[in-house]
Amino acid sequence: MSVLQDPKKALDQAEWFLDHRKYEKFPGAFELAAGNLCRQTLEQILFILCFFSRMPENCFINGDKNLKTAGALLRQLDKIDPTAGRSYWEIARRRGPRIRKFARYPRTLKKWQKRMNEPSHFSTQFRKVDEAEIREFILRIRSWLDDKDKHLIVAAINEIFSEGKVLSTLANDKDNTPGIKWNVVVGPSNLYCAEDGRLAMRTPYQGFKVISDTEIPRGRWPQLPVIVKGWGNFDFGFQFYNKRGDPIDLTNLKTVFKSFAKTKSDRNYLIKRLRQLGFKVNVKTSSER
Repeated sequence: MSVLQDPKKALDQAEWFLDHRKYEKFPGAFELAAGNLCRQTLEQILFILCFFSRMPENCFINGDKNLKTAGALLRQLDKIDPTAGRSYWEIARRRGPRIRKFARYPRTLKKWQKRMNEPSHFSTQFRKVDEAEIREFILRIRSWLDDKDKHLIVAAINEIFSEGKVLSTLANDKDNTPGIKWNVVVGPSNLYCAEDGRLAMRTPYQGFKVISDTEIPRGRWPQLPVIVKGWGNFDFGFQFYNKRGDPIDLTNLKTVFKSFAKTKSDRNYLIKRLRQLGFKVNVKTSSER
């Protein structure tokens, strides 16, 4: 299954299975289905914690891009980040309230990992997990989730598959809103003269792929950033860099020019571009400054 599914809808579906057991073809079929969806939701939460703790990707994702098992994710979260000197649980808690609400319950998550593992595997023994325990899980996890949590998964997946060209973000607003931002390279060639005669900057076109929330996503991951139709507001942003990889300072026009003109050749190209656009440029020598 894809980690890119709405966890709240997964819990709703699990609850539906438990409420409609009269349609089972064999005893416990819907109970097993509900338990499996609960385990998947738990794995999504652990994925969020691993990713936003800035744990190395190979610690929680295999080389084929499949998520490691829930038990493996929990063991990784227990480890100490060698740079920060803190456990990944603690680092995740410091990312803001949206991540903290999951990271503050490691014992609970470990308990549920052991319990929800059972419905997804065959055993020679009788079952221990029953409908009441699955409903308890649904009630507890549902109380943690809100409509923006699914965007954490979208943001993380975009960063992973873009190999860092698209970055996940967490806004500093009251909702700690998840989102993504593009790294965009701009230079003097992106400058143009607006209709009112002022100098402006046109950014390269940045498209994205909208996928359906009513169909299972299949095939290869798109080359463009992905958002899910009908999933509500999602935060978009851009980080501008010059061709040397230095961030563009957008404070004012002077700082933008300084960002473009790091070397003599860059400075000459900036002057040439400005003159092409019809702006008079006076170059001061060092003695005139």
